[in-house]
Amino acid sequence: MLKNNSIFILLFLLLPSTIEPYLIIWDLGDTLIYVSIFGMVTEIGLPDCAIYHLFHTKKKDQLQNLIFDVLEEYGGKQTGPDLEKSYHTAHRALPQVMCDWLAGKILEPAQLVKKIHRKIEKLNKKGYFKNTLEYRIIKNAVASMFNPEVLIRNTKILPQALEMVQEIAYQGKHQQTIISNWDGVSYTNFKQSLTGKELSRYFDMNSIIISGSLKIIKPDQSIFDECLDRYGITADQCIFIDDQEENVNAARRYGFIGLHIKNHDFKQLRKELVALGVL
Repeated sequence: MLKNNSIFILLFLLLPSTIEPYLIIWDLGDTLIYVSIFGMVTEIGLPDCAIYHLFHTKKKDQLQNLIFDVLEEYGGKQTGPDLEKSYHTAHRALPQVMCDWLAGKILEPAQLVKKIHRKIEKLNKKGYFKNTLEYRIIKNAVASMFNPEVLIRNTKILPQALEMVQEIAYQGKHQQTIISNWDGVSYTNFKQSLTGKELSRYFDMNSIIISGSLKIIKPDQSIFDECLDRYGITADQCIFIDDQEENVNAARRYGFIGLHIKNHDFKQLRKELVALGVL
């Protein structure tokens, strides 16, 4: 009996896999990499931010929402159906100026910051901000978030993500690429950074799909179609992984297999990739 079982197991192991090769499509921010919150707070002004959060905040994401409010005062809100809008992780639609920045429609970040700062000055004179501290933090936050050097300096790789990418690469069965909403100015700097060079071991950083190069951003269907055209495959052959639920839902509507990675939960992502036969 044992002998027969051994033969059966051997035959099973020799059978070709029925799992078809996939194109694994990763997002960048909060999927493969992250921007250090502490690092950005330090850039904005650590003492100011500490005092603000200790004595002036009552709600979660209060400061982030205030920044978005100010940016909407400057450049307006996104228009069109909600399903077509680009969102932040906190499920708030990005201000239009951020969409323009990520879509590569703004190529002079220093000039942009000056323009937004002029708007902030006008808002301050009208009593828009609660106090000088809040006004100062918002000015510094805008200067930091639209500064490519600051962004790249505080961008780090997620070790669990890298481990998963390595595992898939070493198997040699599935291709991997990236679709990211990232402005072209910052991305050029990112490729030369230590984090960018680490990722370049597993991705062709010159051919991945960046919104700032295509002038379109997720969840626009065109950016997904571009991926299919480049690789000559169909949507059902693609696994799309993103931290933004709205982008994942869009990919699913377009026929992709969409996996939502929430709060860097790579254990759950691994389970889902195992279920698909990738790991």
